[in-house]
Amino acid sequence: MDFGIGLVDFMTKTQLDPETGDALPAFGVSGGTSEDIIETYKKIKGSGVENDAMYLMKANAPINTEAHSYVQTQMYNGRVKFLIDENQAKTKLMSTKVGQNMTPDKRAEELMPFTQTTILKDEMLRLNLAA
Repeated sequence: MDFGIGLVDFMTKTQLDPETGDALPAFGVSGGTSEDIIETYKKIKGSGVENDAMYLMKANAPINTEAHSYVQTQMYNGRVKFLIDENQAKTKLMSTKVGQNMTPDKRAEELMPFTQTTILKDEMLRLNLAA
């Protein structure tokens, strides 16, 4: 089995929003690079399905190289936007009374998206250096 197919299986089923209870539509698959995998998902159609919401691609060395180059180009041209740095976010949060009155756990929860963004940038930088 290919990696990522478990995620596709999950996304091709209707989901419930845990906060609102609203039903979220299943995602349909329009095509891909590996016919034996795609055939399973082509049958997911009908009402309640976001048709052609996903295109599946089985990665190989040429695709990986092209995707990596494309992402780097888009980042360097400023077309990919990130959240502000976690240290900037913490400074801004702590400059407010609300931030100063937060418990450490609540503060960490509030800053989590910024922390994860910093980790993502670090990981992407390592990919860049290794390439």
